[in-house]
Amino acid sequence: MRLHGLLALILLLLISALPQQARAAPQPLTIHVSPTGDDYGPGTKLRPLRTLTAARDMVRARKDRTQPVVVELEAGRFEFGGSFRLDSSDSGTAEAPIVYRANPGAMLSGSRSVPEGAVGTVTDPAVKARLDPSVRDRVRQIDLGELGISDPVNRAPQVTGADRPTGVQPVQGDSMGHDARYPDRGSELRIAAVHADGDNPVWRIDDRTPFTWAPSSDLWAEGYPGFDWAYQLQRVISLDPANATITLDTPAEFGSRAGQPFYFRHVLEALNQPDEFYVDEASGLMYFLPTGDPLSLTVATEPLIVGEGVSHVRFEGLHLSETRGDGMRFTGGRAIEIHGGTFTNLGLTAIHFTDVADSVVDSVRISRVGRGGITMSGGDRDSLTPGNNLVSNNTIDQFSETYPRYSPGITLAGVGNIARNNEVFNAPHLAIQLRGNDHRIEHNYVHDVVLDASDSGALHGGRDWTERGNVIAHNIFARVGPGAHDVPAVYLDDMMSGTTVRQNLIVDSAVGVQHNGRDNDITSNVLVRTERPVYVGNWSRAISGPGGELEQRLHKVPYKSQAWAKYPNLATILEDDPQEQKYNTVTANALIDSGSISVEEATRGGVTQRDNRVVPAASIVIGEDPAGYAVPEGSRLNRIPGMQVLNPASVGPHAKGAPAPAPTNSEPSGRLGLLAAGAGALAVVVAGSAAWWWSRRGQRPAA
Repeated sequence: MRLHGLLALILLLLISALPQQARAAPQPLTIHVSPTGDDYGPGTKLRPLRTLTAARDMVRARKDRTQPVVVELEAGRFEFGGSFRLDSSDSGTAEAPIVYRANPGAMLSGSRSVPEGAVGTVTDPAVKARLDPSVRDRVRQIDLGELGISDPVNRAPQVTGADRPTGVQPVQGDSMGHDARYPDRGSELRIAAVHADGDNPVWRIDDRTPFTWAPSSDLWAEGYPGFDWAYQLQRVISLDPANATITLDTPAEFGSRAGQPFYFRHVLEALNQPDEFYVDEASGLMYFLPTGDPLSLTVATEPLIVGEGVSHVRFEGLHLSETRGDGMRFTGGRAIEIHGGTFTNLGLTAIHFTDVADSVVDSVRISRVGRGGITMSGGDRDSLTPGNNLVSNNTIDQFSETYPRYSPGITLAGVGNIARNNEVFNAPHLAIQLRGNDHRIEHNYVHDVVLDASDSGALHGGRDWTERGNVIAHNIFARVGPGAHDVPAVYLDDMMSGTTVRQNLIVDSAVGVQHNGRDNDITSNVLVRTERPVYVGNWSRAISGPGGELEQRLHKVPYKSQAWAKYPNLATILEDDPQEQKYNTVTANALIDSGSISVEEATRGGVTQRDNRVVPAASIVIGEDPAGYAVPEGSRLNRIPGMQVLNPASVGPHAKGAPAPAPTNSEPSGRLGLLAAGAGALAVVVAGSAAWWWSRRGQRPAA
């Protein structure tokens, strides 16, 4: 009996030693959702719900708010006409997050499947006469009105920075269609001469093909009439074959110049590729070339998932596709996590976070999107409170397909956010855009970007003295702006200041690092086959003078406050030659098969250069993929004072030598922590109880 009583006492002590959370943590509530389910069902595996909205409402209705929730999406196609919306009432907690988890084969789609009977042959003789003879008999048509689609186009005049949903697009298999254009994708025309550049610009062109087309009130010129970085879409109001000119209905934002590239968009006569289509807005008919793959049409214009003020939610393995707008858009809230999944064939940006904190986007694949990849904004600039958001291990390519300028793969904005171990590639313009303070861009692999622009960079920021404290370190930049002479890998534009560019490898870029700011530190970078490894200039004087744009932005933040005192030389900038480049350093950089560091005469007094070295090509071994480079034993790189060579094993998604990941708010890891704590407590109690028992017997166990 004494033994039984002792065992009962030990059991009681063991239970009391467990943390309260571990003892009380309930099993997760799991809700199943399937495209073939029923929203009036119980949401079980055998009787799933049909929509995410019904699952969300079931989560809202649960009585135990401490219970973790997992919403399981079963395989199948979930078609969205609008948005799945979450707000603060849909939040979990750190101990009990709400998890939305997709099983393989589940897809959230903003498109509508097209039945076979809705596809027909072209019947209008006038339309058939306009079609390319090589594809005339293969072109098919769809009556969009009969399918209930009343807003098929969106071709209002657009400029750089516009953010409108695209028009309806066909999706065949995994390929989203593009508006028929001339010449075909990969080619372009040039403005031969500008005859007028007022409200109705007149351009002369040398190509005679456009003058053979039937008259159209819905023909557009798309391109870069002023500068290669300034996108424009303008309606063509007339073509004059006698003078080989075209007249446009709106002026270009930055004027028109001879030699600038453009192409014609929305050209029925140019429909000759399987990924092209043409919509006649008047008749509501879409013409396209079928591929034999399943056909759907993008209809959703709002983001597929929207969150406002929601916190402690987690999305795992989602596949979002085929929409005219964003994939996911969150405003406010904290601890919002996206892990894994695929975002493809989207009209605008894949993932857009605004004013969030402690949030994560990790291990996501993004491809074929009309605007950007991931926008992450958070933190308070007045107090310089960090957002502590993380964008990591993502693979992002083929973005900016509809808006080809200033639609980066990653945008960091606000204060104190991180982009780490991402791969960003295959895009016409910027890979990463930096806005705000104290961000870290590190261990990323950026390559094959800025493919058809000039005066642009793979990583770009600027036009603000106050956006300081940013660190760009341990990245690889390769093949940036091929063929261009004014495209840097890192572009600190228009007086961007207080930035550290350290320990990066830059390969095959016309310019390595370019800036005209203050308090910038460029240290320990290895620059291979760059025409100008580092360039410090003195442009932007027009915006940095008294009352200019930079001074206006300066006064929008409390730059003289205690929080901002950590930025040297900022509080006194207006009394310290604000238009001049000052307090810059360029030190311990290695130049391999490259030109010389270039510092303009007017800026030399504000740039300290030290220990930069030209080293032999044998100092580093770079193959076809620069991410696999190696530094031989005895390399001259190691002899440069202060040089710290980047470890290639630390770069790119899921790199073996990457920094430890930031902690997440996932339910499983939280539980394991509680169990570990409980196990430790149990061990202490067991040991103590055993010692007490043996002492009562007058014995001790053998060591």
